Amino acid sequence: MNTGLVATLKLTEPLTQRLLSAKHLLSTKTEKIIWGENFSDFFSVNLDSIYFAPEANCSVSFKKPTAEDYDEDNDSYRVNTINILASGSKKAIEYKSPTTLYINEKFLPVEKMKDDDPNIVIYSKNITEDDYLFKYEVKNAELTRSLQEILDLIETSDHLGITDYNDFINKFDDLLIENDLGYINSVHIEMIGAVLIKDIVTNKRLDFSKERLSPYKIDRVSKSVLEGPLAVSLSFERLNDQLIDLDTYKKDDISMMDNLFL
Repeated sequence: MNTGLVATLKLTEPLTQRLLSAKHLLSTKTEKIIWGENFSDFFSVNLDSIYFAPEANCSVSFKKPTAEDYDEDNDSYRVNTINILASGSKKAIEYKSPTTLYINEKFLPVEKMKDDDPNIVIYSKNITEDDYLFKYEVKNAELTRSLQEILDLIETSDHLGITDYNDFINKFDDLLIENDLGYINSVHIEMIGAVLIKDIVTNKRLDFSKERLSPYKIDRVSKSVLEGPLAVSLSFERLNDQLIDLDTYKKDDISMMDNLFL
């Protein structure tokens, strides 16, 4: 087993148990959003997703998003104002959302982003009831401040305003102790932190063996995981070791790697 994976498991298992406790699953207190008048005539909300209402016969349009509208934390384009046009009506209703809406990337294909039309229009009759239009952030009002800070530290691009690696590790350590997760020791924290520190030029993990570190950035955990498939890369490393070992070709039994390459 890779020691980095062990470190990650030691952090995520107890943290996940605290964030997804029975209390939160059964009676989560979330911040209430007032969607406003006429919203329910056109839309329905399910968990963190917004859909066309089952009987809605309308269209939704909004300005085509630009690079400035891209939200790195949510890996999605955002919009706050949309226009709703009911079937048979000549005048659209301008709707300003009380919270940021994140557009379903299905409605942002590359070819449409390049054409001359400055707006994107979605017709209720053209999509299935399973297609959501937007997502929004559901904020859990029951999370303690320090637990929320852990999420903000490792899962937002701002990282609580911390840009220095040592400050990042120390803050991580302090928050874990504050939340009774202190049995995850500093070695584990540094293993996890090292994966998040990327060279600005190469976007690869920083070489900490150098006396003078190259300019670096701190990635979010989810982005780091998505860009670095640890389990697959580790299995290929192990596969390479097997291929250069002549004893591999004497194998006559099943190994743990077989299922990965069937």
